[in-house]
Amino acid sequence: MALPGCVIHAPCYHPAGIVRETSIRETLRSLVGLLDRSPSRAMSVVGYSFGGLLCALLAAEHPQLVTNVLLLAPAIDNYERNYASLPPSAWQMPSSFVMEMKELPARPRITRPTTLVHGTLDDDSGGSAPWRVQAWAKEERFASLVLLEGVYHDLEPWLTLPPAGGAALPPSHAVIRTALRLP
Repeated sequence: MALPGCVIHAPCYHPAGIVRETSIRETLRSLVGLLDRSPSRAMSVVGYSFGGLLCALLAAEHPQLVTNVLLLAPAIDNYERNYASLPPSAWQMPSSFVMEMKELPARPRITRPTTLVHGTLDDDSGGSAPWRVQAWAKEERFASLVLLEGVYHDLEPWLTLPPAGGAALPPSHAVIRTALRLP
């Protein structure tokens, strides 16, 4: 599906694919630069997993650059889930990344119309347990929260279900079009 006027591919947040060189702030600066170079100067953003957290942070920090946000299985509460109970020697990422994660909002403020899509079978080893996004939705005002029964962090089969009637899950194309205000 073509999404005119939308950012649908953000720069990788792992420089050159090297996970240990990830800088959240640098990635956000790259995204701001990408949006600044856009002719429309305000675009819809879509993020999956950690990219969902990045898009939520981007919209919270630069609402003037973002029109709508679609968060697909966003990985929230990262510091608490992955680092808070571990000694630094057990961290899978450099301390600079962990400190960035600790300093950033675990659940960013929602400043733009935002749709959050999350599987009910997701867990803290994938993105975030469903109770976390449900709590976030109680704290913030989302345009829509779509909880997909029987769906894991990868959002399958929801993402690839054909738009045929009779499916138990809402069609992905309809949710995406509504979230991004597309015709």
